[in-house]
Amino acid sequence: MKERPILFQGDMVKAILDGRKTQTRRLLSHQPDPAWTGIGIEYIKHATRGDIAIAIYDAYPGRGTARHGICECPYGGRWHGLWIKETFWTNGVKPTEANFVIYDLEHSQGQNEVSRDRDGNMQQGAFVGTYKRFPSIVMPRWASRLTLEITGVRVQRLQEISYDDCKAEGVKPSIGRGMEQFNLNDPRVYYNTYSDLWNQINGPGSWDKNPWIWAITFRRT
Repeated sequence: MKERPILFQGDMVKAILDGRKTQTRRLLSHQPDPAWTGIGIEYIKHATRGDIAIAIYDAYPGRGTARHGICECPYGGRWHGLWIKETFWTNGVKPTEANFVIYDLEHSQGQNEVSRDRDGNMQQGAFVGTYKRFPSIVMPRWASRLTLEITGVRVQRLQEISYDDCKAEGVKPSIGRGMEQFNLNDPRVYYNTYSDLWNQINGPGSWDKNPWIWAITFRRT
């Protein structure tokens, strides 16, 4: 099974560890030209090229000339593996020089730290010493503690997400303005929380732009 890296924030890593998160949404690297939206895009759909998910779109800018585009999913397709990169600490000057890593998610809690060494051994407890914090993007493969298997890939507009899919994104429910009539067991209360998370990760106003995204479903292996 081919594996590719994927980055997750600490709270989303926790959601995966807790079994609450089984989906993730990521931007298509090539968005259709906004000038064509509503008048030029005939369709955008997903297909597979071998075992790689791709998005195919035909765009007609209104001058009688068809333009075609293909965007390949950087995370592969069904049954491909993903290994998670997360923020971490090491006692080495560089991650490549470290013998073990401490995961930031637990390190921030002080006394319940979780570490992994190069042989894959996991330990839990309070660690002493001087460590340096590194961003998730530089995590080496041996340091990853979570591997996922992709079970499905869809292409859709961001705001087409269902209430149940918002819950599957691992966010916690929130009763916002205009939703006072709902309780925390109603999947609709996850929608506001997920839109806020999207804006936090992708920048203010990014939810309202309603971009095309990859909707990836996965399971832990």
